Amino acid sequence: MKPGKYSFFVLIFISLIFIGSKFKFPQTNFISYDNFGYYLFLPASFIYHDPGLEREWYKEINEKYKSTPTYFQLMKSPKGGVIIRFFRGMSMLWLPAFFVGHFVALIGNFTPDGFSAPYQWALILYGAMFAILGLIMSRKILLHFFNDKVTAITLLLMFVGTNLFFFSTLGNDVPHVYLYTLYTFLVWFTVKWHEKYEWRYIFAIAISMGLIMSV
Repeated sequence: MKPGKYSFFVLIFISLIFIGSKFKFPQTNFISYDNFGYYLFLPASFIYHDPGLEREWYKEINEKYKSTPTYFQLMKSPKGGVIIRFFRGMSMLWLPAFFVGHFVALIGNFTPDGFSAPYQWALILYGAMFAILGLIMSRKILLHFFNDKVTAITLLLMFVGTNLFFFSTLGNDVPHVYLYTLYTFLVWFTVKWHEKYEWRYIFAIAISMGLIMSV
């Protein structure tokens, strides 16, 4: 048996569940409710060139896609403008998925409005990939301290015995699964810092903590 083989099989098994659940139980409107608030920064900046929401294009979008029954994601500023109440952290993490979705919408027969099917699926599958990345980092941390069998059992118990199962399969993975993955990076780089005291690890810790706080 190769080193790490048991935990590798568990990693593949859980990853297949992550991806399979997105197709078996697809969310019909992923960019809705809280996600609408997290995401709004991206189309506002890159498609409508209106980061201050001075125009009301988002209301037309909501009429078409039914993203939110009320605009609880927004608030009026003291100067009369509109402010998105959510932090920008999730939109920063979603940036690669947004551009992939936008590219597919432009070359395909889809409306490049930031909310059509390519954008929805790009975010859904990106979430599954982000969850898998968290598993990979968790396995890496565990193998650093424990043997392969303990690591495999811990990964399996963590998946079936915590909220990770629900939020990564049936529930809304934002921001819960993203925070899980970011914390695995924070733990790993902290471990490496205490081993080697190299400044690159402090830099990585700072980025991880910054993203965690911004989400």
